[in-house]
Amino acid sequence: MGLAFFIYLKVALLSKLQKIKSLFFKNETIYLSRLCLSKLKGIIMKWYFIVLKKFTQFSGRARRNEFWVYIIISLLIIMTMGITLLLAGLKPQKVNLIIQMFIFLNILPFSAVSVRRMKDLGKSGWYILIPIYNIYLTCSEGDVGQNKYGKDPKRYIPKRSKYKNNNVYQNA
Repeated sequence: MGLAFFIYLKVALLSKLQKIKSLFFKNETIYLSRLCLSKLKGIIMKWYFIVLKKFTQFSGRARRNEFWVYIIISLLIIMTMGITLLLAGLKPQKVNLIIQMFIFLNILPFSAVSVRRMKDLGKSGWYILIPIYNIYLTCSEGDVGQNKYGKDPKRYIPKRSKYKNNNVYQNA
């Protein structure tokens, strides 16, 4: 009785999912294969490395995507590093020191991308020092078109990505 119920439940859920899928995708087959996921990871890491390559560039503008991918990947690296080192048996003081060194090495890239993000909004880079307001600004959409700090990074894509049909912002 129990097995038959679970089989019925599975069939019912699958049919509901098919109906929902047909409502949203209208005869399109959308799937994420391993290849698609690896391309997605590559694009995300590309945004992270763009910030690291421009670690001394305070001029120009940075998109929300560039800023937040850098912040999230950095936080994930810090958490992964801390957990891994603690599980490896290092003392918490040494783990803390290693994480502080990582943060210290990322102060300049973080400052540069933050200033460029403020400039994308048409604000001075000093606005990053205003505590709560800077979070609101980093989440806001940048100025459309050119402002006094440069071209619109969202609509200016000078180079094509190595992935087919995927444009990724690269400031030349």
